[in-house]
Amino acid sequence: EEDVVQDESMSGNMLEEEAGLSWNWFAITVVLGLIVAFLFLRSRKGSTPALRATSDVRSIAAPSTEELRRKRLERFSVVNTNEDERSSDDLTSDSVQNSVKQIQTEPNQIKNSSRLLNLSSGSSVSTPAPVATQQNSTTTLRKSTEKENKIDHDSKRQDFILKTQKASDEKNQKTQQVTPTKPAPVATPITNEERISRTICRIFSITLHQETAAKNSKVYYIPGVKSEITNQSNSSTSSESSATSDQFLTASNLDSILLEVLNQIPMRDTFTYLVECFDRLQSEESRVKDNNDLIKTIQAAKRCIITYTGLILQDSPLWKPDAGANQAPAALLITPYLEDSFPLDPSFMKLLVDHFKDNGLDTIFEPVLVYIRDKIASMSLMDSFVGVLSALVKITSFSELCEMVANFHNEISADTLPKQIESRTFLGRLFTFSRFLNTPVVANSFFPRPMTLTINEAENRFASVRVMLQNYHNLLFATMNNLLKSRSSRDKVFEWISSTLKANKIRSRMHFDRTSTSTDGFFLNLCHTLVKHCDFFTSTKSSAPLSDINPLFCIFSPLVDFSAETRISATSADIATYTANNSAVTNFTVSCSSFFLTHYALHIGVLKVCGLFKEYHQVAAQLQEQARSLESSRHGNFMAERVYQEITKRLDSLMSFQLAMEAQLLNPPFIDAVLDFYGFTAKWLVWLVDKERKGLPLSEPDMQFKSLPEFIIEDMIDFGLFVLTCKSELMANSINVDEFIGFLVVFLGSDKHVNNPYLRGKMVELMFELTPDAEGAKHTHRRRSHRPSGMVNLAAFRQIDNNVLAQKHLIPALIKLYVDIEKTGRHGQFYEKLPVRRYIALLLKHLFGLPLFVKSLSEYMNTDKGKEGFMYFINMIVNDSTFLLDEVIMKLNEIYKTENEMRDVQAMAAMNEAARRTRDDQHRQNERQAVTFGVLANETLFLLKYLTEMPDTREQFLHKEMIDRIAIMLDYYMSELSSEKSIELSTKILDPSKYHFTPKEWLRTIVEIYYYFGHHKEFIQAIARDGRSFKYDRFKDIVKSLRQLNLVGEKILEFFEKVIEEAEQCRKEVEEMDEELGEVPEEYLDGITYETMSDPVFLPSGKVVDRSTAARQILSDPIDPFSRQPLSMDALKDNVELREQIEKWKNSKLKGKGKVQ
Repeated sequence: EEDVVQDESMSGNMLEEEAGLSWNWFAITVVLGLIVAFLFLRSRKGSTPALRATSDVRSIAAPSTEELRRKRLERFSVVNTNEDERSSDDLTSDSVQNSVKQIQTEPNQIKNSSRLLNLSSGSSVSTPAPVATQQNSTTTLRKSTEKENKIDHDSKRQDFILKTQKASDEKNQKTQQVTPTKPAPVATPITNEERISRTICRIFSITLHQETAAKNSKVYYIPGVKSEITNQSNSSTSSESSATSDQFLTASNLDSILLEVLNQIPMRDTFTYLVECFDRLQSEESRVKDNNDLIKTIQAAKRCIITYTGLILQDSPLWKPDAGANQAPAALLITPYLEDSFPLDPSFMKLLVDHFKDNGLDTIFEPVLVYIRDKIASMSLMDSFVGVLSALVKITSFSELCEMVANFHNEISADTLPKQIESRTFLGRLFTFSRFLNTPVVANSFFPRPMTLTINEAENRFASVRVMLQNYHNLLFATMNNLLKSRSSRDKVFEWISSTLKANKIRSRMHFDRTSTSTDGFFLNLCHTLVKHCDFFTSTKSSAPLSDINPLFCIFSPLVDFSAETRISATSADIATYTANNSAVTNFTVSCSSFFLTHYALHIGVLKVCGLFKEYHQVAAQLQEQARSLESSRHGNFMAERVYQEITKRLDSLMSFQLAMEAQLLNPPFIDAVLDFYGFTAKWLVWLVDKERKGLPLSEPDMQFKSLPEFIIEDMIDFGLFVLTCKSELMANSINVDEFIGFLVVFLGSDKHVNNPYLRGKMVELMFELTPDAEGAKHTHRRRSHRPSGMVNLAAFRQIDNNVLAQKHLIPALIKLYVDIEKTGRHGQFYEKLPVRRYIALLLKHLFGLPLFVKSLSEYMNTDKGKEGFMYFINMIVNDSTFLLDEVIMKLNEIYKTENEMRDVQAMAAMNEAARRTRDDQHRQNERQAVTFGVLANETLFLLKYLTEMPDTREQFLHKEMIDRIAIMLDYYMSELSSEKSIELSTKILDPSKYHFTPKEWLRTIVEIYYYFGHHKEFIQAIARDGRSFKYDRFKDIVKSLRQLNLVGEKILEFFEKVIEEAEQCRKEVEEMDEELGEVPEEYLDGITYETMSDPVFLPSGKVVDRSTAARQILSDPIDPFSRQPLSMDALKDNVELREQIEKWKNSKLKGKGKVQ
């Protein structure tokens, strides 16, 4: 009865003992099988048929080896088909050993019996059988032997065998029995109460037997609960046997069990114990099938574990912390599990949160948040931050805890300074964690001695830093995404982001004090998280409708204050009128709020860091230039050496910081995420102005579009330019290039939607950067210093060439912008227009080589609007060409003069340091401007040549309003480029190619333009009327020089010479006619040029000028020069009466001389 005891061991011991028993049974079974087979073959060898028959009868009557094994297993309850009864504690260690000994002696019994039988007759009997079996066996044996006349002999032999076998069994039985007074009982089925008790013991790792706990330190002995059970049993029955035998644990003992066990465990181990109990409970629960009582007991145990866990974490007075512990129990106990130091079942946390969500949840988890906040405050990328941030991710995975995190020290008042947001708010500390762009020490630790780093070393360091940043950003995003997905915390988090952006609104200015705002690193981390959060509606896989983004957010939402921002095309008065006449909209979607908050964060965050990065690059380049200039003179010169060391030290620190910034700012995953966000923005803007997809031209913009902040478009363009300048391969590999192109084509020529020419000029620059390289033009651009040679993915940039919308509308849009950019409305607009026009010239130069684009130009020229727009376009080309040539020559003259001064050593020595510095600064400025003007002059002149080559466009130059201006400009170029001054500049200046000043190339281009225009009489007459630059003798000398230099082909040169002759002949005729006309009446003279009018018109002011004069005025500056009122071609009125008078006067004068007009 003592062999089978209550299950008191751990599941680990159970598995080990079961494994040991299994191997023992396997070995025993194999041995028994071999012995039986051996004895069977031996008994049948040489026996008579009668003996073999007897042996067969006996083998049927006697139990087989398999039956013996089955009976032994049933006897000692080793094998149990129910998993709840397959515990190693079903047998104590002593009873298991006894069973094994009994089983191991089975072969000896069989062997001894067989040996005795073999000695007498060669037959065998397996084991002593019961009495009835022996009698039947003996009767059968006698009948068999009587037939062979051996009855008496066999009877005696059988009696002898049975006596001998009985004596052997008694001896073996004495040897095997551990408790000789009691034979091993047959196992009885386990009751449900006993099964529940064993389950409780396994869950809580407890025992009611002190000797069991002594053998296993992981099992806790609970004498108090045992005494309680004993007292309950004594009170329920007077039977002594009942009081001592039935000691089962029930659900009513759970509280007592935990109280007694937890008092035995140190404070630091209590949470661990409860977690392990929960894990064991989960295992037990998974094995329960149809046992309602056991299920109820397990559920009660689960509630009990969760309750006591909460009591411990709530700093209950029941539990005393260990000596020296300075943290709250929650932070001390739960944090290691949240940080993944130990495994924690997610369902455990969920039950804990659900149980205490109405009472005490803040007491449990607020100390954990305090611990996380304080630990993050002292961390950087070089520390082990994954654990503490992982803990926060787990906490925010529960909506009840999200609300707590959102309300945990995140208040931002009107008096809160931007710097304090990072240090005083919980969320602020999360975004300041990296301290990468905030602390130069951290940057220097990752990029020490940057000037000595090789490219491979720098790339390796970039990779290391970016891996750490990716881990940090992933954890940060997981936390914020949980907070924004939860309804209980979303509004509070949006409010915190909004307050943070409002507190830093000073960053939206062009120049601001960075020490008074939140740090750049803080904003990079915030923007990274917001952009990644927006992926749920900006991704190409998203099915969210574009209509979820409501532009009225920019008028009515209090989250972002756009009142001080410039709108796309609406004024403050327009906004005020709209808000007064329309009810406020407040129900904005989550995606809408996230969209505009992210845009504003990028505006004052990432875009400002991009600008700082470019500034650092420029400063580093200047310092490197200064260091190189001092390299040769610093040796032996104390002051020069000191200055050199200071510059080197500053450069070293600056480059470390610049590399650190590049590692984070130009991180490919971050760039891709921002490009995806801006690509979605481009798609949304196009949808907003063309919801019905009618195509171009666009209808009038509504207030929703006009009220959008202008920076949304500008930031999108600036970021694209930044990426193309620094990491063009990232843009080339982006899937949003086509979205950008569609956006640019739609808004480039639509001044009603984007009425800021400067903003549209930036669009042209981005379009220029997105086109394939055309004859290396891009590499001469000053913004290409970062860009690698050649396109990484040229096919991606060919999308402009293949874009259907661009093929039809891009060239007209570029022509219109070339004119509109004349006035940007900004300070310095005169110089801002020149680079934009160069981009347009380069784009047109590229597009004119594509048949489909040329076709669209021809279609545009066949419309009245196209003809008028093209007239303005070529007028601006003529103006720019003349201006640029003058500026190039003037700047080169100043450069030549300064270079001559530098050659005078004595004059240089006599000049003081301040004067030398001033002169050097001016010289560098002249060089930069000369390069800019030289490049622009080249592109403008080449564009003019391309336009004159095409017949459709050439005709527009021959209009009366333009032909004189074209002739004057070409004559001026020819005269200036062939002058002695230009020749001297091109030969004596140190490096004329540096400034793109190539007078020979320019002369050849001008001659080719003369060739195309020279076939038209109007052009020859216009040359003849140019009394300023056209000099017959001078042009004849130019022809000789061109022939000597062999710059152009002889055919073109001969034709150019012919044009000169015809122009000279025409000039003489005009002079002769002017002499014959004599003095012209004043009323026949143009009010501006004071030349004889041929087609007089009235201006709005009432003044009379020639139509050609009015046209030139309108093309250059559409303002009435007399009244300063707007002027257009439609406003001109013909003065028919005056025109007839002038014609009559001319005819009368010429008839008197015998000539006709």
